Amino acid sequence: ADALFVDHVLADAARDGATVACVFAAGALHKPDIVTHARAAFVDVNVRGTQLLLDAAVRVRARAFVLTSTTAVYGHALRDDGGGGAVWVDERLAPLPRNVYGITKLAAEQLVQLHVLAAQVERRGHR
Repeated sequence: ADALFVDHVLADAARDGATVACVFAAGALHKPDIVTHARAAFVDVNVRGTQLLLDAAVRVRARAFVLTSTTAVYGHALRDDGGGGAVWVDERLAPLPRNVYGITKLAAEQLVQLHVLAAQVERRGHR
């Protein structure tokens, strides 16, 4: 997560008088990265990176914040307890991540929710 880069990009837009319509957060370390990166790197990129983007979005008064997430936040909940088959997935299924990727993406979603509750950003979340 590069706070200076985020500030530079968004500050330039705001300084030039542009309205920042949306901050779109799609960057992340992903499940395949589990074998090549330490858990701390997932926290830095997926959680701290989201927080840096949220803070910057609030500073420049972005109208919306979009976070792309993943079905990996559901993890263990994706299997039916009875027969091991797949289950229907929608927002009513409780997240139960099974690895650092799912855990950090869920934490990022929860950071966005904190900002939504504080009415600092409009929610647009996608798994």
